[in-house]
Formats: sequence, C-alpha cells, structure tokens
Amino acid sequence: MSESPRAAFEIEVSSAEGEITVVAVRGELDFDEAPALEQALAELRAEGEREVVVDLSELMFIDSSGISVLVGAARAASAERGMLVVASPTPHVQRVFDIVRLVELVAIEETLESALQRIGWRREQSAG
Repeated sequence: MSESPRAAFEIEVSSAEGEITVVAVRGELDFDEAPALEQALAELRAEGEREVVVDLSELMFIDSSGISVLVGAARAASAERGMLVVASPTPHVQRVFDIVRLVELVAIEETLESALQRIGWRREQSAG
C-alpha cells in the first residue's frame, strides 16, 4: 500500500482592501511546516503589520503545532494592539478547530470577506 502524496505546503502573502495583510496557507500545516508559518507571521509583525488575515481556504490538514502557531500569532497581534483573524477554514480544518474550541482563542470567520469586514469594523471602532 502506498502513501497518498502530501499536498505541497505554500504560504502566499498579499494585501487586500484597506491594506490588510492576507496570508494564504495551502497544503498541510503540520510539525514540519509550522515553523515556516510562524516565521512568516513574525516577519510581518517585525515589518509593522498589525492586522492580518490568515486564509485557510486551501489548507487540507492542520495539527496541534499549526494550531499553536495561530494561537501564538493571535496573542502577539493582540498584545501589539493588532488583530489576527483566521478565514475560510476547510470543513476538515474547521472540524479540528471545533474539537479544540479554537474560536475561544482566535477570531475565526467563514469567509475571507467576513474576516476583512471584521478588521474593518475594528478599525472603525478604534477610530471612533
């Protein structure tokens, strides 16, 4: 019996409306790949990016190390008066999030659009 091929892990950084940074994560986020995401998010913080959406619409798998990176990044953003929102988790990934009750620690939105709106709403509240 042969193993099924792993989905290639990729991180793509772009910006969306209002200059919100979007980090798209694809493939499988596990112990081997988690440090790459952690480094990418840390570099964004070092560059002064305080509002980040992590788009998981093409993430097929996540384990505890990937979840740990998301929690750590969300806490770091909050400590720096910023915000990290996870967007568009696939059904499998959402199931894992539900099991570990991640929504209690990290903002999660069903779509990229709703994640961007959440950050936009936060900006309006902070400005007003």
